[in-house]
Amino acid sequence: RVSSRQGEQYHIYFGLLFVLSFYLVALKTQDRISLSLKRICRFLVIPATILGAYLLWSYLRFDIFVSTGLSGARPDFLDLRLWFLAGGKYLAFLGLFCCLIPIVIIIKQTRFSEITSKQLIFFLLFLGIGWYLSKPLSEGEMNFGGGFNFSPNFARALEIFGFINGVAILQIAWRQMRRGNRLTQVLMAGLGPYLILISASRPTQRYLIYAIPIVLLILVEALDELPKKVKYLAVGSTALGFAAVSLLGMSYLTSQGNASEEMAVWVEENNLISQTSAGAISPHAGQHFWDVKTTEIRYEIIAVTPATEAQVQERILHREPMKVLGKVTRIYLLRELPKAP
Repeated sequence: RVSSRQGEQYHIYFGLLFVLSFYLVALKTQDRISLSLKRICRFLVIPATILGAYLLWSYLRFDIFVSTGLSGARPDFLDLRLWFLAGGKYLAFLGLFCCLIPIVIIIKQTRFSEITSKQLIFFLLFLGIGWYLSKPLSEGEMNFGGGFNFSPNFARALEIFGFINGVAILQIAWRQMRRGNRLTQVLMAGLGPYLILISASRPTQRYLIYAIPIVLLILVEALDELPKKVKYLAVGSTALGFAAVSLLGMSYLTSQGNASEEMAVWVEENNLISQTSAGAISPHAGQHFWDVKTTEIRYEIIAVTPATEAQVQERILHREPMKVLGKVTRIYLLRELPKAP
């Protein structure tokens, strides 16, 4: 429970967004900066008091300030290598979540007749950086999960595309800010520090939940300047991509739940529940094992891939395959534990 609070407090990194919004309003209305600061103080006093009280309570009660004190979770602002790698991964997955919208906008805004050798060099440079950053990270949870096993080359190709897309998002935002787009300026004032700061902590995809709506607002602003057909192409292809990913995700979750439930029911029906460790299915069908008086644990439920199933040496009492869109991606095995010597 305590570790789950780790991501919930990162929203305070968006604080600069609100501060800058008042500054931009002051510039627009030609107010004095001192007047703007007074408005900031009046606006922030109540939420700052509530947030400060929450952070103090969290620190006194759980010894947590912004992030947990776990060695694998707390921010480490001195580890520049992980900071760079995690930042690149965040940018790549953020780009993937936006599908084709950034690329379509950049292509439409760019006149290919004006492309110079310098721009081509930068593109090749970012392509190389994307390839380097697409290597698996040993820390955190920045991958495609175990629902559908992509080949390593295909997974890296997706991440490289996502990184190029992420760079396109930054370029679009920069162009918007240079044109004086107030909304983009304010949103980037919150998004920029947030992406930089979370890159110093344990990299986890779910932290992008705060960033995706911000990026989509910036892209929608940029889409308004494009022809209607281009908008339909960008938004339609993205919606189709989201639908495909949702289909894959729902198939994964449904298959995982069904296979776990069927394995648990088989164990119950064969009167092995008191001698079995739930193991791999505990998060999905653990209710079958609640309040069960265990005797001697003789069996264990494990999860393997089709490629590694043959490597299991113990006696297998039952197997339940997990199929994602008709393809077996995981197999739950009820194996007999080896007897202690």
